[in-house]
Amino acid sequence: MKAFITYLVCLFWVLAPLASLRAITIAGFLAGAPPAAGGYVSKQSVVGASSGSYSVGIGTTTRDRATKFVASSTYRVTRVDLYLESVGSGATTFTVEIWSHDSGGDLPSAIVGTASASVAQSSIPAAETITSFYPSASLTSGTTYYVVCKCSGVDPSNYVLWHRNEVAGQVATYHAGTPAWSSTSTSRTLKYNIYNTE
Repeated sequence: MKAFITYLVCLFWVLAPLASLRAITIAGFLAGAPPAAGGYVSKQSVVGASSGSYSVGIGTTTRDRATKFVASSTYRVTRVDLYLESVGSGATTFTVEIWSHDSGGDLPSAIVGTASASVAQSSIPAAETITSFYPSASLTSGTTYYVVCKCSGVDPSNYVLWHRNEVAGQVATYHAGTPAWSSTSTSRTLKYNIYNTE
């Protein structure tokens, strides 16, 4: 009997921390917190040295930007890094979404999955910096999509620059006044890194 009680006590000390960890994990998931650092696997990216940038959230009409990519495999997006630089320090916020491709117009069509939480401009440094967003979207291998960076408003003095390089692709711009997307460049790609959690 004494040995059985000792076994129960030992079992309690083994299982109690696991139950606590499970509760913390569930709480973090329900709060919309991103997975713990180190759990991400880079699926595809366009990085390297910058050759310029495009603004997001400036002027009276130019608002959002998008860059086109083809899914390298079938996977679920859980994080997207953009190479951003803040100009000014306004109250504008930025989100990232994955959009489908309109093959007829060769432009962004509609959001896939859900958008990331907003990131405040005040948290983005005034130099090219990797800024992480956490959208969620399921992609199909070989299908064309867009990474879209959206802003909460336009301000000629406060906006961000999304850095680019000369990889052939497509940069699309959303004009709030029209409102419609248009193709800005087919010889450049805005820099990104797309991850999923495995």
